[in-house]
Amino acid sequence: MKRAKIIGLLSLFLLAILLPVLVTSVQQQQQVQQKAAAPATCPAATDTKTNADPVTGLCYSNSDPLFNPGLNTTGGSRSCGPIVCSQGNVCVVKINNQCFAGKGPSGFNTPGCTPSTTTPLPSCPTPMRLTMQVVDPQGKGISNISLQVKYADAPPSAQPGQTTSITTDTTGTALITSLLYSGDHFVITPNDPAYTFNPPQIGSNANIGGMEMNTNFSTTCGTQLENGTSMPPCKFTATAIPGKITSTPTIPPLPPTTQPAFVTNNPAYYSPSISGFLIAFAILGIGALIAAIL
Repeated sequence: MKRAKIIGLLSLFLLAILLPVLVTSVQQQQQVQQKAAAPATCPAATDTKTNADPVTGLCYSNSDPLFNPGLNTTGGSRSCGPIVCSQGNVCVVKINNQCFAGKGPSGFNTPGCTPSTTTPLPSCPTPMRLTMQVVDPQGKGISNISLQVKYADAPPSAQPGQTTSITTDTTGTALITSLLYSGDHFVITPNDPAYTFNPPQIGSNANIGGMEMNTNFSTTCGTQLENGTSMPPCKFTATAIPGKITSTPTIPPLPPTTQPAFVTNNPAYYSPSISGFLIAFAILGIGALIAAIL
């Protein structure tokens, strides 16, 4: 009995010594596995997007084979995280003909975008199409309407990075194909003194996140998506202001004019009867002149 008690006490003593060692060993092994599974840094040097998980709301860094930037833009896949949303790469900046992933306002070359790495991207992003349309209340396109587009805005001052203007074609459609990039925010304002527009503006400088290229939010319009499809055009309905549009005056047709007779000095155009009469008259005149002399 005494020997059994001694063995039990020794076992408890050994267990008390070895248990912390075993726990520490397991923890260290888990840390090694986590380090092996996670990249050295997050976001990675070539990650250009940060997307929030729709369920948890946590932000994750995304890699994109096309290197399109943005916050919650489409395309690419989760690289690492979760991370602090503001610490993710959401923009791309071009320096000396090389592009770098960066932090700041989302988009390409947006004011305030600074590179977060010295590792250049394998390639720069490519522009995306923005489609706009102006129609009358019956849905018919209106041509020659000027649309001003401010894009690549920079928070918090909502300062637009760039401004361009374009005019609608015969179908009332206007396309910008080479200026806006994934992640760029935009504001569209129609301008024509002969019409009122509904809405008067799409997007807002006070809330530049409302319209972002390469996003499929329910409120977003006009942008091409990374998979090649596009959201419905950003559409304005234009209503003519009475008295502002003048119809083109109808020009009455000119009265018919009497064409002058065709006149020519070319003998080939003389008729045979007139030519014979002239020859006979000349012969009689010459004969009368000879008779008078004789």
